[in-house]
Amino acid sequence: MIKKFNKKLVAITSMVVIGTMIVTGCSKADTSKEVARVNGKSISRTDFDKNYQMMKKTYESQYGKEVFNQKDKDGKTMDQALKDNIIDMLVFQELVIQDAEKQKIKVKDEEVQKQVDSFKTLLGGDEKFKEFLKSNDLTESFFKENLKREMITDKYKEKYIKDLKLTDKEIKEYYDKNKNNLEEVKASHILVDKEGEAKEILNQIKNGANFDELTKKSKEPNAAERKGDLGYFTRGKMVAEFEKAAFTLKPGEISDVVKTKYGYHIIKVTDKKSTLEELKDTIAKQLQETKYNDKMQELKKEAKVDIFLKTEKSK
Repeated sequence: MIKKFNKKLVAITSMVVIGTMIVTGCSKADTSKEVARVNGKSISRTDFDKNYQMMKKTYESQYGKEVFNQKDKDGKTMDQALKDNIIDMLVFQELVIQDAEKQKIKVKDEEVQKQVDSFKTLLGGDEKFKEFLKSNDLTESFFKENLKREMITDKYKEKYIKDLKLTDKEIKEYYDKNKNNLEEVKASHILVDKEGEAKEILNQIKNGANFDELTKKSKEPNAAERKGDLGYFTRGKMVAEFEKAAFTLKPGEISDVVKTKYGYHIIKVTDKKSTLEELKDTIAKQLQETKYNDKMQELKKEAKVDIFLKTEKSK
């Protein structure tokens, strides 16, 4: 439903997914095989390639191999965008690790082991964990070291956000400037391929059938378990026809059949947020992210960063 594949890519490459961790600076790199250098600290091509393969495998498992043939409005392929995002993340992670060391932000070995144990349990035990390491060409020590770096990065961000002192004035000013784009809708939907089927489902709902029960007819994976829930979204996140219908409805209302390139939808709006009070937490999180991103740019500006890897688009 999201309009641009790059939004999915950014989401994947900006989240910490244990098992597809950022792999960086773990060995003394051969300068002829570096992809980048941050304040003299090398990021090797080997480390980049391992991270790229893990990320690509994860992405293909979610969206299929054909997604890498798609291009954005600038003509950049998914593969090029993935490489660019990985390089950016490797660089910014190294910047954070270096600044965290100055601030004496550390992660104890016991904390790392606790996360490793949780991951083993998630996979199904020690043998499954060993299979995971083997399939990704990793050693356990390598895994732990990179997990530790990711945990330091998380602690660094948590500390930065905790130390921020956002004022009510800042939040109100942000709301006043951006309120047209801040309104959020929480909606569920039923999606089918044929208009006739959608109309029949809508008639059942009008005659008293339960919307949640009918989500089992939706073609979306796990729709019944989620009851068709799409969560909260703002304008610009969904295709135009879907967005127009969703933002027109009031909480509790159900749309007529809505046609998009994905099929035929029946939309139910379950909640809306539009006032300053309703959006206060959302605004605070957006301001925190903005200020943290500004901090990252500040670190980069103050550092000596050399990028040696060039994607096809930038050659």
